[in-house]
Amino acid sequence: MNTSPTVIERLEALESRLARRDAQLRRHRMLTGGLLAVIGIGIMAAADYTRFQHIQMSKLEIVDDQGKVVIGLSANATGGQLDVWNTASRNVIRLSANEQGGDFALWNNAGESVVGAWASPEGGVMATWNAEGKRATRLDSAQGRGRFSLHAGTTERAVELLATEHGGAMSTYYDTGKPSLQMQPRASGMSLAFAAEGDSTTSPRFEMGIDAQQSIITMREANGSL
Repeated sequence: MNTSPTVIERLEALESRLARRDAQLRRHRMLTGGLLAVIGIGIMAAADYTRFQHIQMSKLEIVDDQGKVVIGLSANATGGQLDVWNTASRNVIRLSANEQGGDFALWNNAGESVVGAWASPEGGVMATWNAEGKRATRLDSAQGRGRFSLHAGTTERAVELLATEHGGAMSTYYDTGKPSLQMQPRASGMSLAFAAEGDSTTSPRFEMGIDAQQSIITMREANGSL
């Protein structure tokens, strides 16, 4: 019966070795963790906390003290996009890319678009809407020339200023979209025309103009006859 002490002794020796091995592992973990920390501090120190050579991510969000997103950087189908939210978590500003170039949008707290500016095939476009999201103004390029229009909450123009090849032109419109007054340059003069809303023809009711050779006054009936 001399085997039991030997087994016990072996078990005690094994337990002692395991304890020593566990202590060694703990020391190794501490040393590895300290080394990683030192390396991380060295990297940040080399970067001087402000300069990084390259950072890549698909989306970046900045949150406030309540954890609400206030700024977002992301990618869309045409390029990059920057969004800004207010403290009520309403998206109020967006700066992005479109197929022609840049695109800027501004919304009010009701979520209605109130200001927009974007690149178009003809150049640049700027537009404003009222608090209900209805059209108020539009400034754009028309055939390479400037055009500015005022709207009364609809897509129909109320007043339009237009640059032409001969100079500036101005038109006013009824709420039906039919012209009421047109002032436009000629090759060597100017014309002014008035039209009634209920006329059955698109010709102006009264028109007068001048050019280098003559002065002209034309009056028509409601049906268009002179």
